[in-house]
Amino acid sequence: MSPLTVGYRVGYSTNGTSGVSFWRFEADTLRRACADERPALHEALFSLRADLADVLYVPLRADFEDQVTRALVQAEVRAAKKQLVVDAMATQQAQPALNDFATELATKRATLLPRRTEDGDVGMPSWNENELARVAHMLHHGFGLSMPAAACVLTDAGYFRPGRGFDDHLNRQFIHRLLHVWSLDPDGPRTVQGDDIRRWGRSASLFELPPAMVVYGLDPATDHTQRAQQLAQEHGFVCGGSATAERGDRGLPQLLRLICDFHAVRALYVLDADLFADDVERQIVYALAERFGVKVLEDARPVRAGFNDPSEDGVLRQGTRLFTALRWYDKATVLESHRTRDHARARALQLQDQLFNYREIAHRLNAEAVPSSTRDGGWGKGRIETLLNGDAS
Repeated sequence: MSPLTVGYRVGYSTNGTSGVSFWRFEADTLRRACADERPALHEALFSLRADLADVLYVPLRADFEDQVTRALVQAEVRAAKKQLVVDAMATQQAQPALNDFATELATKRATLLPRRTEDGDVGMPSWNENELARVAHMLHHGFGLSMPAAACVLTDAGYFRPGRGFDDHLNRQFIHRLLHVWSLDPDGPRTVQGDDIRRWGRSASLFELPPAMVVYGLDPATDHTQRAQQLAQEHGFVCGGSATAERGDRGLPQLLRLICDFHAVRALYVLDADLFADDVERQIVYALAERFGVKVLEDARPVRAGFNDPSEDGVLRQGTRLFTALRWYDKATVLESHRTRDHARARALQLQDQLFNYREIAHRLNAEAVPSSTRDGGWGKGRIETLLNGDAS
């Protein structure tokens, strides 16, 4: 079987679409945007991370004009153990040194903060019904694919009905039942707005909590809980937890989960910066902390993340924002208000009122990268007619 491919392009085109399982198109206005600001790129990278595709195909080199963007995309594809093909060639598009640096950061981030869902580690078997429901919900409500199209993508990727064989393909009726049952589950599905995850590292808290400090580097042989509470009080915080460096992972995954997932954390106190493996690891942790609005203190002195080299600093900061955005896709369905079917219908009606015909409306929606519910993501006269006069989702 040939590798499954997700296509990505800035601006819609029907050229060179053969051999691609499904497409994600970016608005042309985002051609020069950073990787962390491109929602369709996030969807394409999620597809690789969720094993919906093995290859990310980008037909035009110009879609990754910026060297930092190229390096970050290549790094995330490598971290997912997938392949990037640009302009029909498997290639490393960034400058070698910059590309290697971006890959180093992406690999270390993935090690320090492994991918997780609300229920635990991601990448559960394709016959696990919760994982199937999570991905199906993202395809239908996040990507905007129709249920038949979502069923085809999942079947091509090797997903099948729990308790059934590989030959029992998914269909519209099964996806409809699966999502209906899951919608009644109080633990799912969770949705977040794409604009919010690109603006902030964490979602808004439902409760007003006192600002907390977490402490890293306490001696595990002492009463480190009492020492953490003392340090927090000295700086005007409540104690939000602590992490020691006694384990093989030096307590960093535990520390980062406190920073990234506990809404009240507003400060990180590092007793000994030498506990980090190297300066790259230290900068990764501090950049993630800053992304989540956490002030970093080293022995009572405020410090900021960053490298002196502008390109390396860009890779650190943009890569951190991209990483935190993609992390949301592991645990929630990300909704883009300007890419939904309701938006497409409202925009089409607006253009119809301006006396645009169906073909002209299709051209406009394609240019604005408002995706259709089909796997190729594009609009034509017939699809616009269906959109305005009936809904075949």
